[in-house]
Amino acid sequence: MKESLCKKYGFDTVGRHNRLRLMRLEEQDHLLAKQLNEQVICPQLDQLIDEFYDYMLGEEQILHFIGRLDINRLKKTQRNYLQTLGQGFDSEFYFEKRLQIGLVHSMINLPLTLYQCSYFYLQDLLLRKIYQTEGLDAQQRSALYEFTLKIICLDMSLATDTYFSNNVETLEKSVNRLREEKDKLSTKVNVDTLTGISSRGHVLINAGKAMVDSRKNGESFSLIVSDIDYFKAINDTYGHAAGDAVLKNVAARMDNLVRGDDMVGRIGGEEFLIILPGSDLEMASTVAERVRESIEKCPVKFQNNVIDVTMSLGVAEWFPDETLEQLINRADQALYEAKRSGRNRVRLTELAGSGR
Repeated sequence: MKESLCKKYGFDTVGRHNRLRLMRLEEQDHLLAKQLNEQVICPQLDQLIDEFYDYMLGEEQILHFIGRLDINRLKKTQRNYLQTLGQGFDSEFYFEKRLQIGLVHSMINLPLTLYQCSYFYLQDLLLRKIYQTEGLDAQQRSALYEFTLKIICLDMSLATDTYFSNNVETLEKSVNRLREEKDKLSTKVNVDTLTGISSRGHVLINAGKAMVDSRKNGESFSLIVSDIDYFKAINDTYGHAAGDAVLKNVAARMDNLVRGDDMVGRIGGEEFLIILPGSDLEMASTVAERVRESIEKCPVKFQNNVIDVTMSLGVAEWFPDETLEQLINRADQALYEAKRSGRNRVRLTELAGSGR
């Protein structure tokens, strides 16, 4: 069941009472509402509606918004509005109908300034009709005049409440949608679509940040470059789908073996980078050996095949005056040495080792 606007905007008995008090509408004003309806509005209803829409359609700015709508339907709606103006103004039903008006005008994107001008014109039109109505003395005209000002003010305040609230809700939905799209784009950029770990760009950016933090805090920083052994042979023997399964399995194992502050990223076809903030060469080599051993001991099952997988890894600790590119190059050299010396092993570069 759809939530009522009164409930949504807090217009229970207390809420309605507070709004009426602000407008200085009181119990005895019900008699004035009846008199306004019977002596001013109903006898001149068609004329009121025609004059109101002559004004609306004569204003180019307003015509831009309502000209494409069914005028006869609008006049029918306006007829109902005028016939019920002020009738039972303290009831939940009255508040609900007036709140709905603001919601409708918000949905057609009628600018608030034009919206308010239409209320003011209607108010002015009613006030003129009061003074043109025969059979009313000066005191009655004054009382109806004051009541009309208050009831139009009430109606406009309720319509404005929903007008603004709906616009805010629409903007919030747009902002949330943009945030979701941004998050999706960020995820697409930051995450390797096949393996689900960090993408090349993302892991390299974080490696650079880790290096800056290490320089600032005087802490160690190491990284590991690793490569799946004989990956081309896996693809050639079992097919590319099997190769993808191996990549996913290896990436997941590596990601599970590192600490919370560490990061694993895929930087090439079968090549991975692990960044280890706060780790010296010895600690990083321990992580590398743990990764190597885990990969070797857990063959990948794909369809009816059990695929043995091994990995070679190169480890380097950051040297304070080197760039990230130089650090990665040293780790690459260690990886090359691991490959050259037989694969499925870890090789290290000392701080003052080759490449400096």
